[in-house]
Amino acid sequence: MQVTFRPMTEAEARAVAGWRYDGPYALYDGSDDPATLAEMLDPANPYYAAQTPAGEFVGYFCYGPAATVGGERHRA
Repeated sequence: MQVTFRPMTEAEARAVAGWRYDGPYALYDGSDDPATLAEMLDPANPYYAAQTPAGEFVGYFCYGPAATVGGERHRA
């Protein structure tokens, strides 16, 4: 599957907020906390949406301090 990446939109951030996972992957569950949504949409944070050539939103990624899972985020 070919995908392209671009900054995440508010609609995509809200969709991610509803994602839920089973078992040990639950730590990746989305959050509709306003601070989390703001972080995902802040241009200073590297959150990107993945979309198919047809424009379908199929996932996202982030990197740097925003990608820290669990624990405290480290800021430089």
